Amino acid sequence: MEYERIKKIFVILVIISTIVFIIVELNAIIEEKKSSQKLDLQTEEIRNNIEKEEKIYNEKISKYDNDNYKRPYIPEKFSYIEGKWNNGFVIEDSEKNQFVWIPCCSHDNDDNVPIINKYNFINEPWIDKSECNENINDISCFLDSALENGGYYISRFETGKENDKIVSKKGVKVYTDIVLEEAIKLSEKMYEDNKQITSCLINSYAYDTAYKWLTKTNDIKHESRNITGDRIDSFNKNYNFITGNRKLNNIYDLEDDIWEWTTEKFYDTSVVRGIDDQDPKTGDNRHCFQNNWNDWKVGFRIIIYK
Repeated sequence: MEYERIKKIFVILVIISTIVFIIVELNAIIEEKKSSQKLDLQTEEIRNNIEKEEKIYNEKISKYDNDNYKRPYIPEKFSYIEGKWNNGFVIEDSEKNQFVWIPCCSHDNDDNVPIINKYNFINEPWIDKSECNENINDISCFLDSALENGGYYISRFETGKENDKIVSKKGVKVYTDIVLEEAIKLSEKMYEDNKQITSCLINSYAYDTAYKWLTKTNDIKHESRNITGDRIDSFNKNYNFITGNRKLNNIYDLEDDIWEWTTEKFYDTSVVRGIDDQDPKTGDNRHCFQNNWNDWKVGFRIIIYK
């Protein structure tokens, strides 16, 4: 009798275990299906956004045809410092923040001026540009301005921090360990009182066009930057990256080993640009981080436009 009772209990336990296993497996299948459906929706949304962005770009690029890139405008409350339009035209505001003119156009020309666009520079990037999209409204305004005026301004230096202010100056500590949202807010706030210009975090078109201009007019080679303090590994915070190490066309460290936040998006992450540690010859790679990611090697750069 005892044996029969134990046998029944065992059978019941086996049945219960089997039912639980089936339920768990079904739940896993359902969750996997939900996840797949979510990914499909994200992919469809990305593709739709890219199509909209390409449509806007094509409309803008066909609308303008001029050589205004040879005539950089100087915004109100800025003054000319040095350089020509084709080798680094530098302007400075009243607080000594400096920006460099990026000439660009809508057509091929003989002046080494790039067509404003976002580019794929290497054959096997981590993220292909065709998988990324921008904020449509911002890009529309930026493209109009850059094409009508023949260019835009990029901060001469990586964004630094001086007396609790963000700056574009040489020889200051680079502002790193910053999340995307804060980089966007600080960039937009920099010239919010100047009604003639818009300041914002650099977008993919601005980054790629600037880099394209540098590659058209220079032989780009990666060099290690100036770092003060000890740096043993990525968990050691006793370091300072200093702005203003190596310049090309009067722009410092665009091709250096600090990753820079951009407004470009890759699904539910955002894109940073900079040197790939595994391939230091390229300063044009795309990598993606979660928007709330901050790191000792992630900073940002600002652009301004009319």
